[in-house]
Amino acid sequence: MKFNIDDDILTIQLQGAEQVWAIKRQVVVRRANIVLAQWHEVLAVPRGELGWRFGTAIPGGLWAGRFTARGAHNFLYVQRTSGIFGTIGMNHVLVLDLRDSEFQRLYLTVDDPDMAGKIIAWWSGSN
Repeated sequence: MKFNIDDDILTIQLQGAEQVWAIKRQVVVRRANIVLAQWHEVLAVPRGELGWRFGTAIPGGLWAGRFTARGAHNFLYVQRTSGIFGTIGMNHVLVLDLRDSEFQRLYLTVDDPDMAGKIIAWWSGSN
């Protein structure tokens, strides 16, 4: 996964097999549409918040693609997950809450805390 940061646009480009697993090539997010950006070393998300999937879910491995809950779409590309029912554990995850966008929330594995910090700084205007 590659992150390209422009003045007002963040482009998340999925690479190779990532495109197959997520059934998506890229996600483009305008800075103005980001409500909140947070990076979590460890995050637990109730399975019901993610919703039904259009993509891939491999317990203990990968959750990728569009997930729809209560009419809201979330996009996930998270690796090394834990759990399948109840709560889904995620490590090194960047969460972007969005408005007026294709997705309400993005969950992305970002193993490099510096990259996650760069994205958060870009969003907050403190880069």
